[in-house]
Amino acid sequence: MKKIFLFSLIILFFYTQHTSLSFAKSGIKFSSPKWAASAKKEINGRTGPGFRHPIKYVYKTPFLPFKLLASKDGWYQVQDFEGEKSWILGLLLTTKADVFLVTNICPFYKKENDKKHYAMIDRGALLRVRKCSGKRCLGFIRSYEGWFEPASCGWGATPGLGS
Repeated sequence: MKKIFLFSLIILFFYTQHTSLSFAKSGIKFSSPKWAASAKKEINGRTGPGFRHPIKYVYKTPFLPFKLLASKDGWYQVQDFEGEKSWILGLLLTTKADVFLVTNICPFYKKENDKKHYAMIDRGALLRVRKCSGKRCLGFIRSYEGWFEPASCGWGATPGLGS
């Protein structure tokens, strides 16, 4: 009896810990945030939830942001910055990083209300977002920190702006 109880406890522990996301295991119920980022250097986007579905895309950028659309059995339907949808295993995603992908050349401002930018961020850059306020977000890339306007710059998590 003790062995069965111990085995059940171990199974329960692994069952509850198997995904790094804090969303529902099945169904389409999401809590905030509705963004995730790739947690590995290379992840596969599949045509459906499960390994039996063929690979549709191979994403090779760590911390690439994805919009979460649905979940089923530990798999998440995501949308990438080009609008393409695929399914990714939840273990390969993280919600701990607020990441923003610059898809248009983006002015970077030293202060939240500055009118003149001090730098331009090029397409393809990944910004880590600290916070958002008004129409701008505070982000950083390498040793640079500044404010940017996510509505005109690209795709990704913008905490506090209703992303």
